Amino acid sequence: MWFRLCLLLAWSTAAVADNDPVTGLARAEGVELVGAHCLVCHSSRLIVQNRMSREGWLQTIRYMQKNHNLWPLGEAEDLIVDYLVVNYGPLMSSSQRRGNLPYLD
Repeated sequence: MWFRLCLLLAWSTAAVADNDPVTGLARAEGVELVGAHCLVCHSSRLIVQNRMSREGWLQTIRYMQKNHNLWPLGEAEDLIVDYLVVNYGPLMSSSQRRGNLPYLD
């Protein structure tokens, strides 16, 4: 029992350790571009709390460009959207989710 509990705690700590302690963003390819283009105007919390598809993130970028003076992202756009989809894409549907973890007594 203790082994499983320690393993679960180690796994959850590792997942949190992969996030930047200042921004809370996942440390992955493209995070620097997100910082340079997105965090200039708003908090990383706005990114972290959203889960969107590629189309959703692109629509959000277009909205910000049209209504909030976001500059053209150029070649960085695909890398930024890739980062957002991989790290903040839609959650799996309930049919794709794994089963509940066994109860630990």
